[in-house]
Amino acid sequence: FPVTISCNLHTVFNITDGSTGDGNNVGTTLEMLNSNFHINNKSGDISMGTMGSTSLFISSNIESYIGINTTSPQASLHIKSRVGYNEAFRVDGPANPYQSFYNNGVFSGYLQAIGSGFEIGSKSALPINFYTGNTQRMTILNNGYVGIGTTPTSPLHIMGSNDGQLISVS
Repeated sequence: FPVTISCNLHTVFNITDGSTGDGNNVGTTLEMLNSNFHINNKSGDISMGTMGSTSLFISSNIESYIGINTTSPQASLHIKSRVGYNEAFRVDGPANPYQSFYNNGVFSGYLQAIGSGFEIGSKSALPINFYTGNTQRMTILNNGYVGIGTTPTSPLHIMGSNDGQLISVS
């Protein structure tokens, strides 16, 4: 049967397990305040799951760390794919979905699917750099200059080796 809890100002439902005691600073509260629903566990982690496994985990040890399919998140948002499924993250939208990147509130770059193409971009004067082995290998400047092994000073700038071989054709 349905249960309705109603209050004119602020509705709070406090859940404790008895081992931590009662009061405002222990247990878990479910609150409804100004049409917003809040879940606050004052004594530990919050986890939600289905079929006996945790799907969403919010750590109390590291503030603001959230794990999806992991109970030991190692970053602000840690997504772990399930066994047998390699895809862990998807950006999907009705037209031209994108993911934007900000550095301390300043727009820095984006990844975007446009039509049948894909863009890696910077809408600012920042260069786009490609790395392997923790070493910068290629740079594209905002003027379109491309450098391989160097910061470009011409439309295509390739840093050569001492053997004189810059381009190999086989």
